[in-house]
Amino acid sequence: MPLHSGKIWLNAQKYFFLQEIINLITNNMKTNFVKLRWLFTMLLFVTTMIMPTMMLAKSIDLKIPEGDGAGTPYKIGTAEELYWFAGLVNGTLPGVKKDLSANAILTDDIIVNTGVLDPNKDLVSGNDFIEWIPIGKSSSDDDAYTGTFDGNGHTISGLYFNKSNSWYVGLFGCIGAEGKISNVGVSDSYFQSSNCPYIGGVCGSNSGELQNCSNSSTVIGKENEYRIGGVCGYNSGTVKDCKNTGSVRGKETIGGVCGYNERRYNEKGGIIENSFNEGTVSGTGDYDVLNIGGVCGYNYGGTIKSCYNTASVSVTGKKVGGVCGDNSDGTSTITNCFNEGTVRGKETIGGVCGNNSGTIKNCYNTASVSGQYSVGGVCGDNYEGPITNCYYLSGTVADGKGGIGGKDDENGKAVEMSKDRFKSGEVAWLLNGSKSVSTEESTLAWYQKLDENADAYPVLKSTDHNTVYKAPLFSCDGTTRIGEYANKPEGDKLSHNYQMAEKADEGTSNLYSEECAICHNVKDGTKYIKDF
Repeated sequence: MPLHSGKIWLNAQKYFFLQEIINLITNNMKTNFVKLRWLFTMLLFVTTMIMPTMMLAKSIDLKIPEGDGAGTPYKIGTAEELYWFAGLVNGTLPGVKKDLSANAILTDDIIVNTGVLDPNKDLVSGNDFIEWIPIGKSSSDDDAYTGTFDGNGHTISGLYFNKSNSWYVGLFGCIGAEGKISNVGVSDSYFQSSNCPYIGGVCGSNSGELQNCSNSSTVIGKENEYRIGGVCGYNSGTVKDCKNTGSVRGKETIGGVCGYNERRYNEKGGIIENSFNEGTVSGTGDYDVLNIGGVCGYNYGGTIKSCYNTASVSVTGKKVGGVCGDNSDGTSTITNCFNEGTVRGKETIGGVCGNNSGTIKNCYNTASVSGQYSVGGVCGDNYEGPITNCYYLSGTVADGKGGIGGKDDENGKAVEMSKDRFKSGEVAWLLNGSKSVSTEESTLAWYQKLDENADAYPVLKSTDHNTVYKAPLFSCDGTTRIGEYANKPEGDKLSHNYQMAEKADEGTSNLYSEECAICHNVKDGTKYIKDF
C-alpha cells in the first residue's frame, strides 16, 4: 500500500478547487485558442485570489509512524504522526487507501497547539491555531472509526476546532460498534461548533467502547438539537471509568460526561459506568434550554451506574439534574449515583435527576437545589417511575417546591437525612440494601470511613477498612458508645486523637506530652522535653 508523507493545508478545499481548474484546462487542450485563453485568464484570477491565503495558512508536516495498523499498531508520539493517522482513517491522504480499522498506540504526550485556553477555560483569542480534523467523520459504515486506539496513559493537548456544519466533533468524530478508545486524555483544547449535533472532548458519537478516557478542555455547542458532552456527545455503546474536568456549555442535551445516552442498536449499549464529572456544566438561552445533567443530559433507555458529579450545574431552562437532566423511557435506570454539586434552573430541577419516567435507585444528593417550580432534593418531576432507597441532605431544598424530596413530598420515595446521619455510616449501610456483604443478587457499591478521618458522606470506592457494618462504634476510651455503625463486623472504637499538651511538672515550662484530645490518655504514658 503506498503511503504519503508531506504537507497538509488547513484550507485544502481551495487547493482542490485550483486543481479542478487545472484539470479543466488539460481536458480542453485541443479546443480553439479563444477558449484556452479564457481558461488561462480564469486560472490567473483564481490563483491571485486564493494563493495568498494558502501561503498564510498554518500547516503541519505529516509523518508516517512505525507499525502497520493491523498486527502492529501504529506508534504515535508526535502531532505530525497524529495528523497522518487522522488522514489515514478519514481517507484524505493522496494515494493512500482509507483504513477505518487501523490500530494505534500513543508513545508520548502530544502537543498540537500551546496556550489554547486561559485559566477560566475560555479560548485565548488572537492566536492562529492549527485546526484539528476529527478522526472518523460520520456514523455510517463507511466513515466511523472501528479500530483500537490506546492512549497508553498519555495526553493529547492543544486541539482546536471552531467550525459550523460539522456533524461529529471531538478528538474522534464517530466511533463505530467495533471501535475502542482507551487510556487517553484531552487537555487544553477547544471544540466549538454550530449546526453540529454531536460534539464531545474525546468523541462526538460512540457506538463502541470508551474506557479510562478524560477531558479537561472546553466543549461548546451553540444551537439547539445538540448532544454535547465533556467526554462524549452521544453514546449508544459503553463509557466506563471516564471523567470530565473541563467546561461544557450549550443549549440542549448537555452532560458533563455524555450529552445523550441511549440503548439503541446494541442491547448491551447505552451504558455509563464508574464515571464522574468535576467540570462546570452550563446552559444559557431562553426557556427551551433543557436536558442538562452533571453526568448525562438525556438518558433514553440507557444505564447510568456508579457515577457522580461534584461540580455546579447551572442553566436558565428546565429538566436539570445533578446526575441526569431527563431519565426518560420506562427502561432507563440510574443506580448507585450521587451528586455534590449545586444545581440551578427554572423548572423540573432535581439533586439527582430533573425529570424521571425510568428507575432511580440507591442514590443521594447533598448539594443545594434551586428553581422556580418542581424542585426536589432527589428528583424534580416523576412520571410513575420507581424511585427507591434514595436520600438527600436536610436543607438542600427550599420549602414548598413540590419535587421528590422537596418539603411537600408525600410519597416517601426520597428520605431527608441530617449531616450527622450521613456521617455516621447509616446512609451508606441503607444504600447497600441494609447489608455489608455482597450477594449473588447484588454487590456492595457504597463505602465510608468512620474513624477519626471519617468520610462525611458515602463513597463509591473501596479502600482498606471502609466497609460499613451495623455494629457498635465506641469512643477512643473503649467504653462510651457513640454510634451504631462501624468499619469492623464486631464493632470498633475510634483511635486516639493525640495532640501536643503542655505539662508544668516540676516548674518546667517546656515539658510536653502527646495527649488524646477526647479521653486525655497520654501516649505511651511518657513525657518529654521539646524546645520550640
